[in-house]
Amino acid sequence: AYTAHHETIYSLCVPCHTDGAGSNLLEQAVNVLQEWASAALLTEADIEAEKKIVLEEWREGLGREQRMLDHYYAKAFPGCRHACRQPIGKMDILQACSAKRIRDFYEDH
Repeated sequence: AYTAHHETIYSLCVPCHTDGAGSNLLEQAVNVLQEWASAALLTEADIEAEKKIVLEEWREGLGREQRMLDHYYAKAFPGCRHACRQPIGKMDILQACSAKRIRDFYEDH
């Protein structure tokens, strides 16, 4: 999966066979997509683990390329939230956000 300013894209590669062996895999893949879309459990442990993953992804993105991108966004989107906030979000907000608030957002949207 990846997230851009206006979308999050999930990719699930499913092998399909013409001999019918892949039909069960396709059904399982559709079930996974359904869970991602509307039935995620969002347990406290899962959310805390995902926060650590996002924090590490943010750390990996620090550096010269990100500074150049930040400068570009400031020029390309003056006065717009895109100019100062990347899709990964702000780490202070991520760390302070409770699991309940995340679940509430998920259920509302």
